[in-house]
Amino acid sequence: MPPRLTYLDLKGIAEPIRLAFWISGVEFEDVRVSYDEVKAMRAAKAMLFGQVPIFEFDGETYSQSAAILRHVGRMTKMLPGFDDSHALMRVEMLLEGVRDVMSLFQAIWYDNVLPRAPDGERPIETMLTPEQLAATQRLVNDVYLPYRLDQIETMLASSVGGGPFVNGADASVADVSVYALMDGLYNGSYAKGVRKISRDAYPCIRRL
Repeated sequence: MPPRLTYLDLKGIAEPIRLAFWISGVEFEDVRVSYDEVKAMRAAKAMLFGQVPIFEFDGETYSQSAAILRHVGRMTKMLPGFDDSHALMRVEMLLEGVRDVMSLFQAIWYDNVLPRAPDGERPIETMLTPEQLAATQRLVNDVYLPYRLDQIETMLASSVGGGPFVNGADASVADVSVYALMDGLYNGSYAKGVRKISRDAYPCIRRL
């Protein structure tokens, strides 16, 4: 049986995993579930960490999107091995850069200082006021997001062999992670109140 990836019927944090499978041509089962189904799975303790995505292969079930992405990177040969430690380090650095960007959006996604509680609900005590949410959106748009995207642009500009990917001509799970992130930032769908990013603003990112 091919490995099975279960996630919501949207792109989100599972999209780089799907892209790695699609680009490499490695077969997998792409299972899409609803929020209600996730809630039922959580209640049944069917997810070790209480969230999707989950990844099943060889009779075992695994969680945590970053761990799944790295494993799929090895499966699809889109994560360099320890025999090329410099290439591996560049991929790991870029993955962490993407994580830095994504961390900016948590409060905006949930209107909250904290993510969802173990029961799947947002804690009332730490909800942002409209003024706090607007201030967060403003700082993300004007300060934090440009700062982080400049870092990713600089890294891709110095890629091996002139790119277009972080390791030259070979796409990695880090490159598809940047692609999936920017897809949402270009069209303005990644987080409410976060302005669309111009495709001309970051030419090295745009090449991906």
